[in-house]
Amino acid sequence: MQFRRAVSEELRIIFQGNSSAVANSLNQTIAKHNRRNAGQEVLQINYAAVDPILTNEECSFWHFRFDAHAVMKLDVLTDFIAMNDELSSVYIIGQDYSFGQVVADNTIRLLGEKRPDIEIVGNEFHPIGQVKDFTPYVTKIASSGADAVVTGNFGADMVSLARSIIDSGLNVPIYTFYAAYDGITATLGADGKDRIRLIHTDRANPLASDGRREFYRAFKAKHPDSDITQSRLVNALMMVVQAMEQTQSTDPYDIAVKLEDMRFTSIAGDELWMRGEDHQLFQPLYISKQTDEGIEFDADNSGFGLFTEYEVSTDDTITDHSCRMRRPRR
Repeated sequence: MQFRRAVSEELRIIFQGNSSAVANSLNQTIAKHNRRNAGQEVLQINYAAVDPILTNEECSFWHFRFDAHAVMKLDVLTDFIAMNDELSSVYIIGQDYSFGQVVADNTIRLLGEKRPDIEIVGNEFHPIGQVKDFTPYVTKIASSGADAVVTGNFGADMVSLARSIIDSGLNVPIYTFYAAYDGITATLGADGKDRIRLIHTDRANPLASDGRREFYRAFKAKHPDSDITQSRLVNALMMVVQAMEQTQSTDPYDIAVKLEDMRFTSIAGDELWMRGEDHQLFQPLYISKQTDEGIEFDADNSGFGLFTEYEVSTDDTITDHSCRMRRPRR
């Protein structure tokens, strides 16, 4: 319904992030619409949906992803986990949908390749947004003897899971995708210090450039109760605008062609590359921990924020793909 409304209002570019299920549905709907409506095509700018299929088997000329997909992030995260010699067992828990399943399957596969001595002592799914009390799940985690937890949970499910783990007295690191900002950092506060770790596309404290600091300060001056949680959305918008300016066109086809293989320097000074073969953006990836030490910009005005511990360059995040893109005729 929302897509039909956008088309009726002659909107030709759609920015969309969460969730992967929505992104997959939108990808299919846009592809069908564009085949039937030559000259009235719509472009999908995906800034947060990370199901790998979107730039692999289900890749589309009309879809561009500006976030690293789940397997790219897991490759870095499992490298980081494998470096910790004290870990011998991991428990995986996640929401029961495509992204949660991708996280579970590939965590098992990648840790098996990098640290076969690490035992997967649990692999459990739960309904999205329906679990009010995670105590039964945490009881299983505790009884498994896990040294660490890996989860792709977001939103209330992330808060409730982490809160239950902490309240149970289970002192293990929690490796996450979405455990920061939006009230999560403030809710966990000191209890999440040095325990919550996040794989993400944005360098946290310390910031890498004066330009990034100025951007943050200007944003906070206008929006003191908000945080910049989706810097990749800023990157996407700036790259789309650059494509428009360079082509002197707002036509989705012209923008798409210009975005292919575009090199772009972000306000953080990072070089980004949009691979033309599958429309997957490559950028540095970071692992940060929640702390109140060395924090220049906190989250949720809580005094706590993310401090970067580990980073991987753009070139080192490049992965193979299985995209066989069908290109429109013009």
